[in-house]
This record gives sequence, C-alpha cells and structure tokens, in this order.
Amino acid sequence: MGFSPKNDPPEKKTEIIPKIWEEKQDHIQKLFRQHHDKKSPETEDNTQVFVDSQRSNWNVTDRFQALIEESETVYEIISPEGIITFISDAATKVVHYQPDKLIGEKIFKFYQGEDLTKLKGMISYVLANPGAKTQNILTYKKKTGERVHLEVNMQNLISHPAIEGIILSFTNATTRVKAENKLNYTITHDELTDLPNRLHFKTLLAQQYALSQNNGISLAVLMLDFERIKYISDALGTQFGDQMIMKIMIRLKAFLKKNQIIGRYSENQFGIIARNLASREAYATMAREITALFLQPFKAANYEFEIAMSMGISLYTEDAKGKDPDDLADESGEFLIKQANIALLWAKKEGPNKFKFYCTDFSIQNYKQFELRSDFIKAIYQSQFKIFYQPIVTLKETKILVAEALIRWNHPVWGLVSPDEFIYLSEETGSIIEMEKWMLNEVCQSCNKTLNEGFPKQNVMVNFSSIQFYEKSFALTIKEILTKFSLDPKFLIVKVTEDLLLDDSENIRNNLKELRSMGIKIALNDPNFSFIGLQNFNIDILILDGSFLNNVLTVTASASIVQSIIELTRQLNIKLVAVGIDNWEQKAFLEKLNCYAGQGDFYSKPLPKDEYKTILKTGISDPEPLLPQNTYAQLVDERRNYFRLFFNRYVRADLAILQIKDKQMGVGNTKVLIQDIGPGGLCFISNIQFPIEQGFTLQFETSLLNKKIKVYGNPMHMKKFNNHLYQYGVKFSINEDERDELTKILFEIQTIVKRNTIFEDSSFTFDSPSIYFKGLANQ
Repeated sequence: MGFSPKNDPPEKKTEIIPKIWEEKQDHIQKLFRQHHDKKSPETEDNTQVFVDSQRSNWNVTDRFQALIEESETVYEIISPEGIITFISDAATKVVHYQPDKLIGEKIFKFYQGEDLTKLKGMISYVLANPGAKTQNILTYKKKTGERVHLEVNMQNLISHPAIEGIILSFTNATTRVKAENKLNYTITHDELTDLPNRLHFKTLLAQQYALSQNNGISLAVLMLDFERIKYISDALGTQFGDQMIMKIMIRLKAFLKKNQIIGRYSENQFGIIARNLASREAYATMAREITALFLQPFKAANYEFEIAMSMGISLYTEDAKGKDPDDLADESGEFLIKQANIALLWAKKEGPNKFKFYCTDFSIQNYKQFELRSDFIKAIYQSQFKIFYQPIVTLKETKILVAEALIRWNHPVWGLVSPDEFIYLSEETGSIIEMEKWMLNEVCQSCNKTLNEGFPKQNVMVNFSSIQFYEKSFALTIKEILTKFSLDPKFLIVKVTEDLLLDDSENIRNNLKELRSMGIKIALNDPNFSFIGLQNFNIDILILDGSFLNNVLTVTASASIVQSIIELTRQLNIKLVAVGIDNWEQKAFLEKLNCYAGQGDFYSKPLPKDEYKTILKTGISDPEPLLPQNTYAQLVDERRNYFRLFFNRYVRADLAILQIKDKQMGVGNTKVLIQDIGPGGLCFISNIQFPIEQGFTLQFETSLLNKKIKVYGNPMHMKKFNNHLYQYGVKFSINEDERDELTKILFEIQTIVKRNTIFEDSSFTFDSPSIYFKGLANQ
C-alpha cells in the first residue's frame, strides 16, 4: 500500500508511491488492450463498464496518495537492523527532516538514553512476534535540536510482499504529553510546598529501595513531625501556619544533598529518603544536624515561634536481610515508612527535638498506638465504635441508680480499645465533637427503645470533652437530640472535668447554665477536685476516682483523704459516687463511711446494651464473691493436662508479638510479670490490653535457675487486675522438644519448692504489679 520492495535502490525510496501508481496504470492499460483484442459483439457493450471501473480505482489511488502526503502522521519502514528504507513526506512537518536525507540512516542515531532503550525494546519485540503491534511514547531530537514527544506504533511486516520491513507510524504528541505531565505533577506534588506528596513519596521510595536491594547500599527513611503548627494556624490564621510550613521546607531543602529526597507526607509531617551513608552513626549525625536546624525560632510578621520537631528513622542495610521476611518481601519498601513512624512515636515520648531509630525492641504499647493512630479515621467511617453501659449502684442495696455510657472502639486486630487509648486521637484529628454527638444519639436512641419495651426509666451519665463547651450551640445541640427521641432532659447526667470549671469562658458558663435550666445534672469527674470549682458552680455529683481506693486499707493517709471527701460532699449536699470498687474490702470501707453510691467491676463490668438489659430488668447488680489471691509458692494440680507452679513473687519477663492473625510481626521487648507457669501455659500481668484470639501469638523470654526460657502461645482469657493492669492466661503452642526442656526446669523448681515453699530467683521482683509498672512508666 504505497511501500516499495526492498530491492529498490535507496535513492528511489522517496518515489515509491508514484512508482507504484505508474505500475498500476501500465497494468490497467495492458488489461484494457487484452480486453479490446478479444472483444466480440457480445462483450463490446461491457467495455465501457470495465473502463469506468478502472477509472474509479485510479481515483481511489489518487486519494490515498494525497492523504499520505498531507497527513500529520509519518509512515516509516526500517530494516531489522534499523536502517530507514522509506519515510513519508510528513516527516518534514513533524520532525523537520527532509525524507531523502533520512533514507539509509540508522534510526537509532535520533534517540538517546531511555528513549533509545525503549526503541530497541520495541524492535526486539516485533522481531520476536511477527504481526504483533506495540506502542510507546519516544522523545525525538529534531533537526533544530528541539525535542518532541512522538507516539510511535510499530509492527513487523517483513513477510508482506509489498513492505518487507518493520513499519512505523508516529505523530507529534508533545502537547498531549505536556498536559499529562502537568496533570501528573499536580497529582503527585504538594500544592503549598511543591514537594512530592505522600503518594509520590512512596513511589520514589520504591525506586530507591529497589536500587538499594540491587546494589547492596544502605537506605534510610526519616519521618519528621512538627508540633505547634496547628496551634499557630488556629490562633493567628492559616496563612501563618502555611508560612511556618514553607520556612521549615526551605531549611530542610537547603540542608539536604542532591541525592536525598524530601516530601511532604502529611499536614505537619515531612519524609526524607537518604541512602549510601557509611554507617548507622553517619545517619545519626545527619539526624542530629537536622534537629539542630530547628533549635532556632522562626519569625513571621511581628511574631516569633518555636517549633518542636520529633524524628523517627528506619534504616535498611544488607545486614537487615532475612531478619524480617514479611517486611523484606515488600518490594515497595513501604514498611520503612511504617517503622520510621513507630520510631517517631517513641521519639515524641522523650520530648521535643528528639530522634529515634526503629528497632524490634520497641515496646508493644508504642506499636499499638501507631496502629490505632493509622486506623482511627477509618474506624469512624466503618462504624467500629460501640456503646457499653456500666451501672452505678447504691452500696447497701446494690440498687441501680444510673447507667454510665462508655464508648469503646472494636478494633479489628486489638479488640475492644478503651477511650484512654483513642480519645486523644479524636482531639488531634478534630473529630471529637462529631464522635460525642454520635455517642449521644446512640444513647438516646437506645434509651427510647428500652422505654418502649417496658423497661423502667433509667438515668444515663455521658462524658463530654471540655472542647464541646466552647461551642456556643452545645446546649442547644443536646436539646435537639433529646427532643428528636422524645426524652425528658432530666434523665441525662453530663460528666465534666475540673479544668472546665476553672475556665472563665462565657460560652462554658452559658452552656452549663442552659443545661441545668433544662434539668440536666452535672457530674464532676476529677480526683484532684477544686474547692473553687465546687464553690462557683452547682455540681450535683462528684466522682471519687478509683486511685483513692487503692491503698485505703493499708495507708492511713489515703483512708483519711477519702473520709474527708465524703464528709465534705455531705455538707455541700453533693452526691458522691466512688468508682473503681474492685473487692469486698473496699466496699465495706466505703459503707462504713456512709458513702451512698459506687461503681466498679466488683458490681459489673461495662456491658453491651443487650447484656445490660438483663440486669436492668431487676434493677439490682449483685456482686460475686472474689477469692483472695495466693501469696506463697505452691505446686497446684488444676486438673488440667499439665501442672502449674505458683510463685511467691512475680517473675519478670520480656514479651514480643510474633504474629497477628496471618501477619508475621516480631515486635516487642515489653516488660510483663509472670504469675504462674506450667508446661502447657502461663498466667501473666501487663499494662497493655491484648485481644483474646487464636491468631494473636505472643513470645515470652525470662530465666529461672539461671536457665533461659523462651516460650510462645496465644492468650485464651483475660480479666482486669486493677484499673490499669490486665491478667491473661496463655496456652503454649510450643513443640514437644521445647515443652520437655521447660518441664525439666519446672521439675527442678518443684524439687526446691517441696523442700522449702519460699523459692527465690534473680528474675523475681519484690514490687507489686502496680508499683512495678508505675516504675517502668517513670523511666
């Protein structure tokens, strides 16, 4: 179709279309003569039809030739070696070369670098796949030196008798490519700083990670978080916050080297990719120098700001290979960001302007906080929050007075998460107002339903954050929700903290006044309550925190403080509710002082609404007797498959998470206390709440009789040890050899116990669990 055979001399290739046209004319005239010589009377009438048909064919060929000549598409034929054997006249318009100047040249001379590699790849592909087509965008160097983007189509038609070569067609796609590049840049770069955004930062990391793996060079991801930016934006306006972000970016870019990549990972967080430094200490030196950049305050307008920076670092080296197969199987290297963010949380705990390297020794609690932070926004939209109810009862009759509504997060991995672990996230993200509004809606809907089902009227206590009271319409919002469900406002008790009462904000005073005018009661929840707060506001209920009850039976001062608080509230005509009651002794102590009401796991744990209905039917919450704990070492056959050893002291151990469901982890080195142990399992105490499920595998390391013990298993049950500690039962999933080795050690201890019930070991602690974990928190 307009292409010359390969035997034509190169100088005639540019005349290929006219030549074929002439050949067609000769052929048609020859056919016509043959037809005229053989014509007979019966065929003479068809002669004109034949001539008209051939003239039509000539017109089609004319049109084809005109289209080729005037087209914006360049047609080109090359040999398998890349020699140009034909190129159409459109080459003049598209690439500014005369066709006759290109014939005989190798196509490769017009492309460079990555484009040359692409071209060779296309040729190799079509040679290996005759008849198949391939397409790509190549950058072509014009005669003027200007580069244009060409959309190139290629097909192997060597076997075609009219072509006998590789055919290319290409058009100028420069305008489209530039528009696409501009759009792609907008999608992949931060609007304010013009730095790579989160998406593009991950793409760049994947590229750098592949290079590090292939070349065996080190790679580090540094995640930098800058505090107080939000405070500046809220106080002075977003323009000041944006100025701070820009000044931070300028300092970082001025410091970093050309081969180091910086991106804006989130609003107040920057990510840096650095590679090929000599050692871990070299990366530490870099981190110290970055930290020093932000010790000097920033100036904006007439203001001077100090910006607190925290940094987490994750380091990948050849030495890391094989240590964490699950992470190293991640070809994107995104696990480095995750690890750096975990290290960032640890650095934040140490205060401003600190940095930390990630290591597997990070505490489980920090890893848990990282996961909760990552999943929080997703939890809101996936309806993972649930409402539980815990009764407040009269101490003497155990009659239910109030149900306290408590929000819980049913996390898909960590199970039920208490507000202590996620409320601060709702404040950070600004979602706390909507979350508490949702909570009140859920509570009111549930109360309306129980009333319609014939249950008795029930007062409900709901905790609200202080930030709600700064909203002018807070009281009005509560009124609208109560009206929506046709509920009497007197059923609601709003629980507040002391800092709210000490704030002199007009909005707070007006909201409290409006709530009380509706008949809503106010409960003060703060162990360090203020006489000023009690004096200036009409408080209906005072919450006595469980921390006051921990030592009332053993410490005279604690008992005196509780007694004074009870007497004070009686004189002020304020109802007192003692929370955190865990045992009969605490209950008896409070009853003796005529404390009216209390709450605690002793009476009932927080329950889902359907389970809470079962105790609401009777209106009574009867406590169950609790057996005293053993305080001496003994050998106990619990009628299980294996015996258990109970110690007179707690055994210190290191805990790590090996697996969460199907994901291999290796996160840990968190301190726990082992209460008892046997060949089949152990009981331990921790300040971390773990989910109870088969796919959650924990590893314990300790020593007894100077022999190292390493075991692993799954938590099977859990109960609250006190307000902030949890007790777990673990079933081992060790092999028989490991079990036999453990049994030998335990039998040795058993022999010692039979001789003397007081067995001591260097791994024991003389502290109670409360004191032990409090000491860890203060380190």
